[in-house]
Amino acid sequence: MSEDVILGVHSNVRKGQMDPETGDPYGFDAGHAWISVTRDGKTTRYGLWPDAHPNVEDNGGGSDIRTGMEDSDTPAASRYYRLTRSRWPNSTVCSRPTKPGVTPTTVLLGHAIRWNR
Repeated sequence: MSEDVILGVHSNVRKGQMDPETGDPYGFDAGHAWISVTRDGKTTRYGLWPDAHPNVEDNGGGSDIRTGMEDSDTPAASRYYRLTRSRWPNSTVCSRPTKPGVTPTTVLLGHAIRWNR
C-alpha cells in the first residue's frame, strides 16, 4: 500500500482553444474544472456542481462537491502533483474532516496549492 497520493487538476478547456460558436479564444471563465485523487491505483474525481444545474439532484444544504460526475470526461488540460505522506503537515487532517465543509480532498488541494507556489 503506497502512502503517496496523486492529485490531478483538470479542465475541459485549454489555453488558446477556440470557441466554435464565436471563433474567439475561450476566456479564463470558460469551461469546467475538476480534481482527481488517486490512492493505491483507485481514482476518484470531484467537481463543483450547484443544485441548480440540470445534471444534478438538488441535495439541499449538502455540499456542491460531487463525485464521479467527470468519470467519462476527457480533459483538454491536466496537471498532476504527487503528494507524499512526508509532505502532509498533519496526517490526521487527511483522514477525517476537521470542521463542517472541510473534507480530506479540500485539505489535500489546499496543501498542493501551498506547496506549488
